[in-house]
Amino acid sequence: MRKRRVAALLIDADGVLLKKGALFSERLSVSQKIPKSKIDAFFNREFRDCLVGRADVSEKIENYLKDWKWAGSVEDLLDFWHREIEPDAALFNWALALRKRRRVLVYLATNNESRRVSAISKRLGLAKRFDGILSSASLGATKPAQLFYGRAFKTLRERSPGILKSQIVLVDDDRANVKGAEEFGFGAIRYSGFSEFSKKIRRIFPELAT
Repeated sequence: MRKRRVAALLIDADGVLLKKGALFSERLSVSQKIPKSKIDAFFNREFRDCLVGRADVSEKIENYLKDWKWAGSVEDLLDFWHREIEPDAALFNWALALRKRRRVLVYLATNNESRRVSAISKRLGLAKRFDGILSSASLGATKPAQLFYGRAFKTLRERSPGILKSQIVLVDDDRANVKGAEEFGFGAIRYSGFSEFSKKIRRIFPELAT
């Protein structure tokens, strides 16, 4: 039986499409000379609603400006947060070439709130370079929940009605996310750097090798 070709690639953001740097909470802790635990309180509470599109991060984070000793505006703080957005050039260029040459749909698939998703898209020009973005904020669920993959699949079926689960491949650096995608029926590759990724691609999905 002939193996079905890969028709769509879902690429995670942080640690995959984007270089993994210091966390926002770590950078802010150093910048403002405050305990990281003060920042973690936001991420352990209000941010969870922002992550799945139930709240606006700019509204929720405003309540923390005083505790974080931030003298600027909310927008200034978000700019500080998003300053670290930098693509993994090797993977990014590979994905762009793949989309152009192999006619494969390429999507960003990320657990991120809407403001950071917008910042990533703008910084990398994804509106013109990728086929779309599947974010936890827009789907109302986070990886590795099956609900995330189910809604992502529904979106892909709307774009390409005949696409099958087995034709979709997730690239992610989180083991749980990879496992969740495989349990749903997608293909998946755990990312740990472009050199190792290239070897895995040639072995598992040779048609995606460039």
